[in-house]
Amino acid sequence: MGGEGCEGEGEGDEIQMSGQESSTMLTASDTDLFRVHAPPLLKRQKLDVSVKTAQLQAKTKRYDKLADALTAIEKLIASNKTKIFAGGQNGLQAYRAHAIQSCLQMVVQNKRKLIVASQRAAESQNFAEAWGGRQVCSWVRAWITSRSLPISQRGHHVKSHTLLSDPTICAELRSYVRSNKWSMDPAKLAEFTQNKLIPDAAERSVHQVVNVEMPNGLKRYLELELFPWVTLKVGKGISFCTAQ
Repeated sequence: MGGEGCEGEGEGDEIQMSGQESSTMLTASDTDLFRVHAPPLLKRQKLDVSVKTAQLQAKTKRYDKLADALTAIEKLIASNKTKIFAGGQNGLQAYRAHAIQSCLQMVVQNKRKLIVASQRAAESQNFAEAWGGRQVCSWVRAWITSRSLPISQRGHHVKSHTLLSDPTICAELRSYVRSNKWSMDPAKLAEFTQNKLIPDAAERSVHQVVNVEMPNGLKRYLELELFPWVTLKVGKGISFCTAQ
């Protein structure tokens, strides 16, 4: 009986030990699955040129570029060639070239910032400070990159079609204006044609005819007769200012 009891206790201990081992094995596997490994140490890379040296070289390169641009614009302005600038030496392009020269001089020689220098250069050439400064900045960049001077955009805007560009409509409007008697008062019209009105009254009568009666009559003629004739939709019609 005693040996059997010992055997039973031994089996129970073995079962208990196996359960503990299995629990410890599961715990170890779980920790292996969710373990976060530390990242490897970063390798230091040795640069051929240090950061400070690279920044200094880039700054020197920009300075040399600005100095070359200043020398080029000064040579262009001082040259004796004719027709360098569109509009001559006193034209708009010449003023813009002098603004570029002033801006580059302040940046290169006086060590000014480009924005401040462009505003002062714009004011020196009678341009506005804010708007002119932005324009001078764009002109300076264009000169540095391509050595090109700004060109005036006058006459390069988008063209729009008007009724007056049609010769037939223009002839109809001209004949309508010339064929009608533009006066509300026939007596005054007769006196005006016979030069019997006093100068002040004649001037007031002409002003009334030209600025009121003729635009209103032309407006009605366009909306009621001419637009339907050329197959155009009237819509809101034309304004009184357009008729004037």
